[in-house]
Amino acid sequence: MDRYYSEKLSANRLRLCYEVAPSRVKRYLEAEIAFVLDKMKPASLVLELGCGYGRVLQKLAAKARMAVGIDTLHHSL
Repeated sequence: MDRYYSEKLSANRLRLCYEVAPSRVKRYLEAEIAFVLDKMKPASLVLELGCGYGRVLQKLAAKARMAVGIDTLHHSL
């Protein structure tokens, strides 16, 4: 199972998936982030578990007082 994540869900592979995703999927992913951003306040503290390469965390950090991301696999970072 450990090899599955490092080989199939590494940061480079995930980034490529998001880059080549159809526009409908990209809009959905951005809508998820927009939903969370709408609920946040400038004093928000963010902890993203399974942050991978930080695609979501980077956007949330711009609005949060503090943002921290954790991932258990080095290949995902």
